[in-house]
Amino acid sequence: MMCVIFQLLMSTFALDTHKTIQKLQAKGFSSDQAEGIVDALTDSELITKSDLHTALKLQTAEIKTWVAVMLIAQAALVVTLQNVLG
Repeated sequence: MMCVIFQLLMSTFALDTHKTIQKLQAKGFSSDQAEGIVDALTDSELITKSDLHTALKLQTAEIKTWVAVMLIAQAALVVTLQNVLG
């Protein structure tokens, strides 16, 4: 029996590959199909909703920072143009 541990951004979960293959076979998948599915799962980088939520928070923070910097740059440009043009 093989057990694979997946390390995600914020969480870890285990997949009992043997048991998963047995469950797939019980649902009508052939041995080759079940093994192929489990191989694909163990070779994939899986993420959870929590991982997506964390990534979205980070992306939102980056966008807010970028917008703030652009607003400051725009204000500086306006002040500079006012000074240059009188």
